[in-house]
Order: sequence, then C-alpha cells, then structure tokens
Amino acid sequence: MRDERMRALATAARTLVGYGHLTSEAISAVESLSARLGLPVRCIVEWNRVVLVDLDGLAHTTVHVRPEAINMARVNATLRAIDSLPAGGAIGDRELARLNSRLDEAASISHAPLWLFVLACIAGAWGLALIYGARSPLSYVLMAIAAGVGGVVRRWLGSHGIAVPGQALAAAMLAGILGGVADHLGIASTARLVAVCPAMILVPGPHLINGALDVTGKNVTVGWHRLVYGGIILAAISGGLVVGLLLVGSDLPVTAGARTPSLWVDALAAALAAMAFSVYFSMPLTQAAWPILVGGIIHAGRWILMVVCGVNVINGDLAACILAGLVLSAVAHRKRLSFAGVGFAAIVALVPGIYLFRAVAGMVQLTARPNTVVVVGVAQDFSTALLILAAMTFGLILSHGFIMRWRAVAR
Repeated sequence: MRDERMRALATAARTLVGYGHLTSEAISAVESLSARLGLPVRCIVEWNRVVLVDLDGLAHTTVHVRPEAINMARVNATLRAIDSLPAGGAIGDRELARLNSRLDEAASISHAPLWLFVLACIAGAWGLALIYGARSPLSYVLMAIAAGVGGVVRRWLGSHGIAVPGQALAAAMLAGILGGVADHLGIASTARLVAVCPAMILVPGPHLINGALDVTGKNVTVGWHRLVYGGIILAAISGGLVVGLLLVGSDLPVTAGARTPSLWVDALAAALAAMAFSVYFSMPLTQAAWPILVGGIIHAGRWILMVVCGVNVINGDLAACILAGLVLSAVAHRKRLSFAGVGFAAIVALVPGIYLFRAVAGMVQLTARPNTVVVVGVAQDFSTALLILAAMTFGLILSHGFIMRWRAVAR
C-alpha cells in the first residue's frame, strides 16, 4: 500500500517538474497529494531529480527527472487527477489504483502530432514576420520552408536522442542558410526576416520564465540551472543562425531596422504567434484561447503606447507583460494551467530575439572588419535585448507575485 502511494507521488512529481509546471506550484501540488494519500512528504526539487522526504526525515525517495520538455497537456491532466481525490477522506485500494491509472495516462499523453507541429512552426514564423513588417510573398514561402523543415529536423533529432540545444542549433542553421539565399535573390529585407523569424520561434521562453520565478522565490538552485540551460539554447540558436548565414556568404546587418505594421495586423499577428506556441507546448485547444486572446490584446496596447503615445520599446514591453501577468496568473490558478506555458505563449511576440541575433552577428563582423559603427550597433543591440528581457521578467514576476499574494490574503 505504501509503495503504491509513493508511486503516485513519484509519477506526479516527475510529470509536473519535467514538463513545464512552475516549480513552486509543482511542489505545492505534490505535497498536497501526499497529504490526501496519508503519506505526507516534503518535496525538494533539484535540476536532475526530485527528492520526496518523509516528514520524520527517516526515509526518502529520489525521482530522476530533467525539466527540459514542455507538455501542458500532461501537466493539466496530472493536476486534474490530483484534484479528483477528496481532501481529508480515506483513500482505499480502488481509489488508489484509479489514481495511479490516471497519473500514468497523464504522463503518457503524446506531444502535438508532427503535421500540427510543423504548421505551428510556420504560423509562428509568419506571425513574427508580420509584426516586423515583412512584405514579399516569396519571403513568406522561404520562411515556411525554413520553419517547417526546421520543425521536422528538430523532431527527428529528438527521436534520435539529440538534446534540445542541438536541435535548436540545426534548425537555426537551416534558417540562416535560407535567409542567406533570400538575400542573394534580392527578396530579403534588411532585417533578414527570412532567417530571423524561424530562429525566434526556437527561443526557450518557459525555461527563462520558470528560472526567473525560481531565482526570485525559494528555489534558487534549480532556477539558476534553468536560466543557464535556457542561455545555452539561446547561444545555440544565435550561433546556428550566424553560421548558416556565413555558409552562403551573407550576414545580419547590425543596423538593420524593421517596419511597423498597422494596429490590427500587429494584434492579429501576435495572436497567431501565441496560437503557434500553444501547439508547441501541447496545450489543449480550449485552454489555448487564453494566451491567444491575451497575446493579441497586450500587443495592441503596446502598439498604442509606442506609436500613439511615444513610449519606448522597453517600457512598452514592461506594461504589456504586467497586464499579461495579471490576467494569466489569475487564469492559470483558477483553470489549473502552467503559468510559464500560457505566459510565454502570450508574450512570445515581445521577445527581443532580433536584437540578440544582430548583436552576435555584429561580434562576428568585428573579427573581420572592426569599425566604430559595428561596435556601437553591437552595444546598442545587446543592451536593448538585456533591458527588454529584464523588463519582461520584472513585469511577469511583479504581476504574478501580486496575484498570488492577493489570493493568499483573500483566503
């Protein structure tokens, strides 16, 4: 009986921590489940394992897990299985067997099918391209090839045991090659959007959001591991993109600019990008409506602040993330969703990937032909990217913390 209860706890911990749930909320869910099972434990999350310790400290169970993948369907099904148990009631053999069956089913829910994943990759790249003002129909065709084939390559590499950084490197390199081809054909904009947009959909947002929330909370060690892991993926994306461009004799201009679309195009494109990332995270369609709706609204508000009111991009992103965090923190708690998943899906269009990629490309250019213009451009792009990321992180942390504190006081 004890073994079956501990198996339920281990399965729940492995799924919640391994597939994108906030660390603090995963700990709370596992400890709540342990209390309902009559086997109270303390849940300790590390980067590669979860330790379940009896409250008397005399026994513990180690669950090996690496929080690298994102699958919101598994997380949500696990939370529903936990919620199905009565609080304070006696759990018999039949109820325990049913719980373990539901937890096993939740842990085995598949990711989005390949065809849907590929379509989402294309839609995400197109959404970002619309936001940055791409106009050439042929550039959208090349973006679809880069993003779609990149999605197939990522799934294929993953099925052969290649880690996420390796998958991102290969997909970004492919995007860089096709972006360089577009440049030689004379159809690419100065921003090289054919290369940049398929690369931006690779950004590991949930790892960065979860890591930032962990570091500012009580899970500092695992938070730093998440941030470092996300940084490695970002480095792989940037390196692959630049190498791909160089292989075909092209580059990413440090001073490249982007057009500003109309308000309705901006909002719809942001919603399209949010929809794509909802598919990446295997989010049930009924729940994906929230990040899609919020993503479009906050981007429209950001457009008004920047274009009409003259607010700069950093403050515009800060305001957008505060609004997104307030709405989605409340929704995630009420609907039992992962805040990192729905949060990043909603704000993905704000990620300053283009600034980061240009800065890395500029550093490569400095090794061959150093000049003041490139140095200034690299410094501006790096500082802008870091400030935007800081503003986005602060906005999400501030709003999420406010909602959680408000709910605690309301109880």
